Amino acid sequence: MPDSLISLSKQVGLVWFFLAFIGIVAWAYWPSNKKKLDEAGKIPFDDAEDKKLEP
Repeated sequence: MPDSLISLSKQVGLVWFFLAFIGIVAWAYWPSNKKKLDEAGKIPFDDAEDKKLEP
């Protein structure tokens, strides 16, 4: 019994992670998310001087 339970949990975990991966990839390539993700990708290249941080 315990061996079959371990085997089943491994299979369920594999399927769950695969579906989560497919969902994340689909969300990242969804056309309506392009503008938001492009803006987020440019954040490291923004000049810090343009955005003065006030204490």
